[in-house]
Amino acid sequence: MSDEWVVDSFKRLGLTEYEARAYMALNRIKAGTVSDIHVASGIPRSAIYGALTKLEEKGLIEVEHGKPMRYRSIIPSKAMNKIKSAIDDERDKVLNYLEEAHARGENDEASEAVWTIRGVKNLYNKLSDTLCDAEKDIILIATDPIFVELEKHYSIFGNIRPIINRRIEEGVRVRVVCTQGSDVDLIRSEIPKVEIRVIDPSKPSSKLDFRGGVLMVDNAEVMISILDKMVQGEGKDITAVYTRMDSMISVFKHFAEVEWDSALPV
Repeated sequence: MSDEWVVDSFKRLGLTEYEARAYMALNRIKAGTVSDIHVASGIPRSAIYGALTKLEEKGLIEVEHGKPMRYRSIIPSKAMNKIKSAIDDERDKVLNYLEEAHARGENDEASEAVWTIRGVKNLYNKLSDTLCDAEKDIILIATDPIFVELEKHYSIFGNIRPIINRRIEEGVRVRVVCTQGSDVDLIRSEIPKVEIRVIDPSKPSSKLDFRGGVLMVDNAEVMISILDKMVQGEGKDITAVYTRMDSMISVFKHFAEVEWDSALPV
């Protein structure tokens, strides 16, 4: 059976081809000289010393200094743990650098932008991320506030209700303003601890013919969804806009609180 796939896997783990073949040869013969490793691995003699030096630096082999020098591989489980630890260390370094660079790069232009989100997957990802990032307060004013109708067309939205329930358990206040009083029982059965109000049917806004909603999180983020005719499996007509722009946040904060205060408690 060919071992090329093992070499390829080692390469994805950060070893060179010669390092991988040298370690694999030592793993088979347990210990040996450069000549032994050359025969067992097929690595050119001129390349063996460099590969063995790198393997020693990575802690994957041990060296017995003598004439001639002998090399021995550490056991596979320890070798894999060392490789994993090295990968984790490098990942953490890169992550720290990127997070610091991202924090430094955040500027007024980014916070003053209005982003358009199109399509089911993109809308779901942004919606779930926004809900998960909430620290204090979530208010949702919508024609389908817990995404039951949307779920009938796109099942992925069935994951939103568990997220909302979890956020409530974590201490985030969640308020929902629905447009139909007939939705209340369903909302309570799905999200028992949510605060619910219904738009006053005597208000002109209750007569507006639209499908969508407004989500505000921590008085700092707003997402406005616009749902045109839904076509199952496509979601091309699902669009939303998202912003952290201060001027827009202040407008929608006022709108959300006015709608909440004027809605009917249930």
